[in-house]
Amino acid sequence: MSALILVRPDEAAAYCRRPVATVYRWAHEGRITQHGTGRGEVRYDLRELPAPGAPAPPRKATA
Repeated sequence: MSALILVRPDEAAAYCRRPVATVYRWAHEGRITQHGTGRGEVRYDLRELPAPGAPAPPRKATA
């Protein structure tokens, strides 16, 4: 498995050209993984984010 490419919420939003609130919502819905906790500590793996103009990531299967 390759290393994570972690970015801040604002960087994630800029990459996929969506509002920061959308990135937070995707994490809350389980579409992307949130790494870390607390204000200023949360990061997202760039590889899980959709490319600009691509549809939202699918929801992950739950056990």
